[in-house]
Amino acid sequence: MIGNPRHRRTLHDWQVAHSMALSGEMPTAKMAEEWRRLRDGRFAYFFDRELGADENPDGDPPEYIVLTDEDGARRQQRRQEDPNSELSRLGLTAADVDAYIAELEA
Repeated sequence: MIGNPRHRRTLHDWQVAHSMALSGEMPTAKMAEEWRRLRDGRFAYFFDRELGADENPDGDPPEYIVLTDEDGARRQQRRQEDPNSELSRLGLTAADVDAYIAELEA
């Protein structure tokens, strides 16, 4: 592959772009921001429980959100790590990404 991978689909693509940033071929700040987006995109909202009409959620956003359906049912959703996220698919953890970011910012 030549140059910065336009679409990063594999861990190798991410590592190539990271190496390019370290060598000065692309801005390190841009690469660090892309790593942050990958890390922060690991969360999704999942159904937790139904709420009564006047019942408050178990916590504040962004950890909990309440959705109201067309039929008026209120459903609490809880923010959790998504096992199907891009980060998980690549076999990385948030700590791995933090290490890449620290390397760029050193």
